[in-house]
Amino acid sequence: MFDTDAAAAHLAEAPTHLATPEGLPEAELARSPCAARVGALAAESGLFAFHYEHRAHLAPPEPWGPWEPPSWVDGRLPEPKYAAFRHDLPVAGFHPGHRAKWSAHELCHALVGFGWRADASPLWHATAARLAELLPVVLWYFLDEVRLSRCTRHDGPLFATFCPDCEAVAAPRPWSAEDATHLADARRFLDRELAAIARTRRLGLPIPHVHGSLDLCSDGVAYAAAHGPRLRSTHFGRYAERFLRLGQGWFDHLDDLEARVVAVARALTEGAPLAPIGHRALWAAQDLGWRLCAHAPDAPIDDLATELDLPAARAWVRRELPAGDADSLLAVGYGEGRSTSLVGEGLASVCPLTLELIDSAGGLHDFVRTDAPDRRNIGLRLADFLDRGTLDGPKLAALARYETALRTAAGDPEATVLGDGDGLRAARGLRVVLSDIDPIRLAERVEAGDIDARHGPLLVVHAGDPVPTEPTGVLVLRDPEGELILAEADAEVAAALARGDLDLLDMETLDDLRELGAVVACRWPLSES
Repeated sequence: MFDTDAAAAHLAEAPTHLATPEGLPEAELARSPCAARVGALAAESGLFAFHYEHRAHLAPPEPWGPWEPPSWVDGRLPEPKYAAFRHDLPVAGFHPGHRAKWSAHELCHALVGFGWRADASPLWHATAARLAELLPVVLWYFLDEVRLSRCTRHDGPLFATFCPDCEAVAAPRPWSAEDATHLADARRFLDRELAAIARTRRLGLPIPHVHGSLDLCSDGVAYAAAHGPRLRSTHFGRYAERFLRLGQGWFDHLDDLEARVVAVARALTEGAPLAPIGHRALWAAQDLGWRLCAHAPDAPIDDLATELDLPAARAWVRRELPAGDADSLLAVGYGEGRSTSLVGEGLASVCPLTLELIDSAGGLHDFVRTDAPDRRNIGLRLADFLDRGTLDGPKLAALARYETALRTAAGDPEATVLGDGDGLRAARGLRVVLSDIDPIRLAERVEAGDIDARHGPLLVVHAGDPVPTEPTGVLVLRDPEGELILAEADAEVAAALARGDLDLLDMETLDDLRELGAVVACRWPLSES
């Protein structure tokens, strides 16, 4: 598959700051040499990402099975595992609610491609899905761990566990002995998976290779079950005939798909050359072409099939389809195709009062147009956007942060269970709101209808005195029973707490914060008799 010695020699010195494809955060592709290599190879082929929270998610035809549209929860838009992801989607997805590992993982999917043929059996589709998933999984659990810094509590892949401390320190480090282990594990997993796939093809029987919680055989069968009706539909046949290009992300023989997996694996690990497979306009045309074939099957797409200029394609869609259908189809989540209505729903789920003010002042469209790839909650991204504005933007930003804190504050289960101990840190689920205006009173006044927005926006008071403007700190968290705790704090204390500079606080203040639950122990005694 790849030579571990050659890979070790290459990756020990490989650069980690290379090209970053459109639509993804630069730092997430500079976390490890393999992630950086994925980004560079993807950029050479014109691959890029859509923003999941900006993309209109369309209902599939009823024969393809049940479908529940994704629904916002407190500023997050959950993604159903099999309904949303498609191996045949050439554009990578950026989902703010996912870990930073997903950037390289999604691009790796696009680099590898997928298998499809009209006469394929369910087992063929399951095996093709297994092959398409293989290298992105190896990247996630093994290759992306090479030279990747982790927190003091972890030293390797976390599988289903999420660690915010690991996310915070993720960056390249010097080569160490454990990196050779990661490479050996990657090679072993690839070899055993390919051997199991070979037996599957020879025997006509799904042969699993199980590694911990990983079972790509089972995942492939589940994918074939979820996507079988779609892949066998006349919609997909029409799409394939007009938009797919053999060898450019699509393979109609499993041998060719497997060869592509091996080629990309060697490009990532050994630095072997990998020829570009396409360009941005091709992937964008395929993305739009599938949306048309699946969701507007009666559209006369013959003239569009060879049209790879996206602006012209957009004009064609608006000319051929009713306005409402065109708007949804064109809301692809990148370029000019962003769904303002979907983003509005997201903001309504987490900071509805702020949304009311900015929407009345026409600021929602500007936010959607400038919302960059960022994994924070959409309410906090809106707050940063407002802070960069003029007039009363910072006041509205404080309101957005306060509303977001109310809906995202959480407890700290580990500290709750382990109790008193040594050292101090801010509680995991604590939210600190710092501003030059009292966000609690501002929210009350907006909710009562005393304040609205005009001119850019500008807060206008209709009744009562203006909300006082002075440095303010608000702490938001939840107690062990899940009840919301809201406390005002001195602005300097709140700022130190937000930065984690607890050494700047006196013992009396720390005792008060500990009693509140805003500060907890970070180490605990282990008594043995």
